[in-house]
Amino acid sequence: MTAKNKDFYIYLSTFFMLIVLIIPANIAAQCPTISNTNQSFCDLDDPTIADLIATDSGNGIQWYDTPSSTTPISSTIGLLDGEDYYADDNSGSCGVRERVDVTIYGAPFGLNFQGVCVDDPNDATIADLTAIGNNVQWYNVASGGIPLLSSTVLNDNTIYYADQENPDTGCRTSRLSVLVVIGVVPVPTGNPVQIFCSETPPTVGDLTATNADSWYATNTSVIPLDPSTLLIDGENYFATSVDPPCESNDRFEVTVIIDDPADPGTSGSLDICESEISTIISIDLFDELSGTPDTNGSWSGPLPTTNGSTGTLDITSMTVSGSPYTFTYTIDPGNSCSPTSSTVTITISPEPNAGTSGSIDICNNDATQDLFDVLGGSPDTGGTWSPALDSGTGLFDPNVDAPGTYTYTVTGTAPCPDASATVTVAVVPEPNAGTSGSIDICNNDATQDLFDVLGGSPDTGGTWSPTLASGTGLFDPNVDAPGTYTYTVTGTAPCPDASATVTVAVVPEPNAGNDVSVVICSEDGIQNLFDFITGNPDTGGIWSPPLASGTGFFDPNLDTPGVYSYSVGPNQCNQRDLSEITVTIETNPDVTGLELQVGNICLGLPNLVEIIGATSLPDGDYTIVYSLTNANNFQNSVTVTFTGGNSDFSIPDSFLTNIGTTTIAIISLIPMNSMCSADVTLITSADFIVFDNVTPEIIEEGNIFCEQDEPTISDLTASIVGNAPITWYDDPNGGTIYSDTTLLEDGETYYASTLTAEGCESIPRLEVTVQLDDCPNDIIIPDGFSPNGDNINDDFNIVNLRDLYPNFTLEVYNRYGNILYKGNIDTPNWNGNSEKGITLGNSELPVGVYFYILKFNDGNRKPIQGRVYLSR
Repeated sequence: MTAKNKDFYIYLSTFFMLIVLIIPANIAAQCPTISNTNQSFCDLDDPTIADLIATDSGNGIQWYDTPSSTTPISSTIGLLDGEDYYADDNSGSCGVRERVDVTIYGAPFGLNFQGVCVDDPNDATIADLTAIGNNVQWYNVASGGIPLLSSTVLNDNTIYYADQENPDTGCRTSRLSVLVVIGVVPVPTGNPVQIFCSETPPTVGDLTATNADSWYATNTSVIPLDPSTLLIDGENYFATSVDPPCESNDRFEVTVIIDDPADPGTSGSLDICESEISTIISIDLFDELSGTPDTNGSWSGPLPTTNGSTGTLDITSMTVSGSPYTFTYTIDPGNSCSPTSSTVTITISPEPNAGTSGSIDICNNDATQDLFDVLGGSPDTGGTWSPALDSGTGLFDPNVDAPGTYTYTVTGTAPCPDASATVTVAVVPEPNAGTSGSIDICNNDATQDLFDVLGGSPDTGGTWSPTLASGTGLFDPNVDAPGTYTYTVTGTAPCPDASATVTVAVVPEPNAGNDVSVVICSEDGIQNLFDFITGNPDTGGIWSPPLASGTGFFDPNLDTPGVYSYSVGPNQCNQRDLSEITVTIETNPDVTGLELQVGNICLGLPNLVEIIGATSLPDGDYTIVYSLTNANNFQNSVTVTFTGGNSDFSIPDSFLTNIGTTTIAIISLIPMNSMCSADVTLITSADFIVFDNVTPEIIEEGNIFCEQDEPTISDLTASIVGNAPITWYDDPNGGTIYSDTTLLEDGETYYASTLTAEGCESIPRLEVTVQLDDCPNDIIIPDGFSPNGDNINDDFNIVNLRDLYPNFTLEVYNRYGNILYKGNIDTPNWNGNSEKGITLGNSELPVGVYFYILKFNDGNRKPIQGRVYLSR
């Protein structure tokens, strides 16, 4: 600022200051006056600036939003709750402006969802509802209607409405909507006096009452008792029923009484030997109990007793087989405790039984003998033998134990004594048939006594079987058959017979086999002529004329065809045999120049193999064996006809089941009616490729469409996995092609095929049966939206609402019950803005939860009340 300007500024400031000092009284006299600086209104009146009250001092009234703002507020602008406004005259410069604080009463504050807990549904009234406000009144309609009395009975799952009164003006506000849910929780019922037995200490969990969920120590305590809490005799307990969040208001009272059980004493037992029964005769069962049993009990058991609780028992009828006998002493206390009991068990012990004495003769070669089996009667097991046997048990071994008398003792069970019996053992010597032998006899030998072939020192006088022609042991090779003959010597009881065998073999005549004829191929190499002889010939014979090998190996390149003899012998009996083999040589076919030609093929089709260039091969029929090498390696044979050295055959499609490279090779080539195959070791194998013919795949549920969408073949193609071109047919093989625009039919089956880069069409085709559903349409209410200008979820859009319910109305409130938005078919969706309440600027509402009421107004569907989250 220049010095000149600065001086001018000081001049102006001084001038205006003087004006202020001169005219303040006149200006103040023109300012409006305000008698009520706190002015209130109701939100339903939609108050504006024009509703503010001030006294005109002669120069009109203008309202401002601050003490010093220069732009007045239009009279049509709505008032804001909690705002302050300032009055001035028409000049806008009357002096100090007076302030008015504005309060706008809206719906009372309260929860939009309220539950009422009662014992009886008729006990739920308007008085149970909560709303904070001045002179709150309740209604059953959103507007109009008559206020409900506080005693009015509430209806479950019903919306009620509350407004409040402006205490300054008496006007009524908008209404808070409250969805009321009534929880009916009746007071438990049952037996007010419950009795238990102390034998099993009762707990709170043992108390019973209908609908009881919680038990308390007093009628006013707030902490439920743990079910494991022990009950106290004479105490009172209180039960409530619970249906969260509701609990019965009144409590059911139960008095507890705990009884004590009776004392039957401690169970006892008594052992009696069966031989003592006749001397004891009777006993008192009560004397067998221990402890301090009560004397007012009774006895029960398999036999009757006398003398009441004394339990006198006659034991003369008791037996070992009926033992043990159990008698029960029972006392009924006559209270809530169950009868208690103890027992006395009487066991009748049998006298031990060692059986009766016996004797036995044992052969000296017998196996061990259990002396227990020699005892008579029915001896008890588990006894002991004396003197002790080598086995340590009752097993007698004639090879180590001495003959004599052995005593068996059974120990008696107290009070019964031991019992004993004896076994006398005698040992008898065994017979001797010698040891087995064998002999070879020529068929022209003299007779042979087989007894001389036995080894050892056999007893004489035995017999031979099978019986020889001589009736004795003399073997005649001219009449007796070779084989095994048994010599038996009869034993003295208890020793069994003894036997040994002689195996007689008659030396066989030499065997050179049978005469045969054989064909040998020129390329077979060296062959062993012995392998061609039939009839199981003996080895080691001599060939004549001699072969080049000096043995029986025939070399077609060195040896000549003809007749060769094979002789065997002489054997040890001076016998010989001779056979002849006639040898013919045939030439193998010439396959020089043979080649294989085979092309690639699609999976599922047969493949043609061409054979060319076998110009040296005579025309005619041949058997070819070929192999295929792929994932399923195997061989196959086929009959072909060669003409001019060329032929062909087809590989069946059933052999070509694996994609990829496959190698075919000829294993053998044999003329018909011949045994000599061609030398195929020089034939080159051929490779070919089996291309895949992939069947298309469809996505899960890709066959299901909405009937309303009128789906076509193009929609079905869109459900196929991948981007390969797809053709649809009306048949799994051949058939007619569908166009992309053909409409799909419900339940119709369509067949898809694709073509690979190699030109292979799908085998098999994909079979798809179409399902057309009647897709339901209904509204979808989002639980939030974000009006941030990104064109994604920018408004509260209820899907299908405008189409299905054109008469709808939608109201949105904040948590204070202030309405923020009213919408219908003619208004845009709510975008998160409001002209009322707290905003972020430009009517934008802050982030948070807001509440809505959606009315369908169709005469059927009830209104929906819910919440939506607004985010930015």
